[in-house]
Amino acid sequence: MCTIHNKQFEFYCKTDDALLCSKCAITSHKKCENIADNESTDGQGGCAKLKNELVGAMDTTNQDTELLDDAEERFAADFRSLPDKLNVMKTQVIKIFDAFADAVKKDASVHKGNAKADLAKKKAKCEANMKAMKKKVATIDSIMSTGTAAEQFITERKMSDDIKQTVKDTNSLHWIYRAQNFAAHLLNILRN
Repeated sequence: MCTIHNKQFEFYCKTDDALLCSKCAITSHKKCENIADNESTDGQGGCAKLKNELVGAMDTTNQDTELLDDAEERFAADFRSLPDKLNVMKTQVIKIFDAFADAVKKDASVHKGNAKADLAKKKAKCEANMKAMKKKVATIDSIMSTGTAAEQFITERKMSDDIKQTVKDTNSLHWIYRAQNFAAHLLNILRN
């Protein structure tokens, strides 16, 4: 039905590719030269073409529906297997972490042994320095109390460089020890 005049379509305008009622044909399309009566047009070819287009669209839609069903099934299967996949990943991460922890423990053990030996050497050197310094203090005390001015001058000249080196060694060991303590303190902070 024509929505403008509320009449049945009786004509077809080939120029404008439009269906027309009798009023449309004599008013809005009166200048068109290719107007035909609907009864005289061959509608079979066009309907067959439309039917083929619809059947093709139905086939495509059916294929899309099957693909969507498959995708939905795969999604559901993936979702069901997600906890198992997460557990496998968790196990792998734990294995990697355990291997890393073992390597760190081994390295720490080697480092501990090396550090312990190094500390023992430094402690022995400190003790040797302390013993030498006590001996030098005793010698200086003795020279200061009983020696002549010349003996005191000779002692000061002979021991000066030696004492400076001993003090330098002691200060060096002291700062190395403090630096190691600071590094150990930083490592403890990082661990916590």
